[in-house]
Amino acid sequence: MGKRTYLLKQLDLKKDDFFSRNRTKVLFKGKDVDIPDNLDELIDRLSQMFPDERENVRKFFEEAKKAYEEIYKDTDDFGVPLPEYLIVKVFGSKKLLNYPKEHPNLYRWLNKTFKEILDELFKNEELKGSW
Repeated sequence: MGKRTYLLKQLDLKKDDFFSRNRTKVLFKGKDVDIPDNLDELIDRLSQMFPDERENVRKFFEEAKKAYEEIYKDTDDFGVPLPEYLIVKVFGSKKLLNYPKEHPNLYRWLNKTFKEILDELFKNEELKGSW
């Protein structure tokens, strides 16, 4: 659960009363490209644009989703991920020591630059440059 969602839940408010989804559009090689809200549609669109990277596009988003889910899996108590010093203060040092094992995807992404992740997954320089 994200910070906004957690706050609204605590206040017994509905996010639809305050927020509306905007369309996302990017300019890529002189063309307007609509970015769909649905992850599968986004993967399909990128796969059509870069067919040689189809499997890697899917793998990229699967890994990103796993890392995102891992960072938020321990947020039930406070509604937000805790920094290291608070993990130790609240749960003890053993929890922090086990963090890489309990959050392998997140830990992998935290220890690499975005460029390193792109270089590992993609060969197409045009695709890597579009991020």
